[in-house]
Amino acid sequence: MNDNFFHLGGGDSTKAILLSSELEEIFGKEIAVVDLFEYVTIKSFLDFMDKPSDEEYSEDQVRSLRESSRKNRLIQRNRRLN
Repeated sequence: MNDNFFHLGGGDSTKAILLSSELEEIFGKEIAVVDLFEYVTIKSFLDFMDKPSDEEYSEDQVRSLRESSRKNRLIQRNRRLN
């Protein structure tokens, strides 16, 4: 559940594209490949899938969520560099 997709079996961008197509069929909704890069564990991906879509949030909530996501990515990137 907490293993990183890209560390298991040599996950790469090509496999992520194929996986996103398969997951779209399973879940019945569009899954962007970038989501697989952001939610790299099964647990984090399932948590993401349980969240309501953008249409279920107000514009302010969507902006706030996107800003929070950007900040988290920057923090993670900085940790990897240090």
